[in-house]
Amino acid sequence: EGFELSLRFRTTLSTGLVVVGHSPSFFRLNLFNGRLNLHSSMLNIYEGIFIGESLNDTNWQKVYVAFNISHLTIGLNARLQAIHPINPETSNQTAFRQNFLGGVPSDPTLNLLVDDIPDFVGCMQDISVNGIKVTEEHITARSDQSTLSIREFNTEKGCHRKDQCKPNPCQNEGKCTDLWRNYKCYCHRPYLGPSCQYNYTGATFGHENTTNSMVVV
Repeated sequence: EGFELSLRFRTTLSTGLVVVGHSPSFFRLNLFNGRLNLHSSMLNIYEGIFIGESLNDTNWQKVYVAFNISHLTIGLNARLQAIHPINPETSNQTAFRQNFLGGVPSDPTLNLLVDDIPDFVGCMQDISVNGIKVTEEHITARSDQSTLSIREFNTEKGCHRKDQCKPNPCQNEGKCTDLWRNYKCYCHRPYLGPSCQYNYTGATFGHENTTNSMVVV
């Protein structure tokens, strides 16, 4: 009975999956438009609980989630907190036996719970589950056939990154969006291309004394 999870994360992406807890019931914590959104099968709020804003500003954000037999609690940066009643059918529904951070494996049930939310891109640290802090020593590679339940896939040690938009890689006053490991440029017409380096070429109709200009497409 009961469950507690705390971690810190940082990212530049406004939407992404933070954690999914599963079996026998479920909860999902994700970023949506820069806000944390918590859903649970035991929560009578269709849109889930929202907390915080602009959490994709590259700063570290500390989040805490806890379930007991009657309520769930979510806290953010030791400043914001929301407590809501839940309705588990049995006490063991609040003890999640599987927890996936940042994404889920290819599984029909889990994919349904994720609801097309993209995987998290960024950094996590200070992960603690039910009072047990997850350290590098606890994590085993996929090829390790030991009985430890903690696994990692496509993660790397440390949180090293470069600001993707300083200096601005977008030419011709294009707007740069930092996607953590790469960037995307939003170009003003007539410019286009990955870095707004190209431009549309205009065409003149009726040049000088010509009166029968046309284009067939």
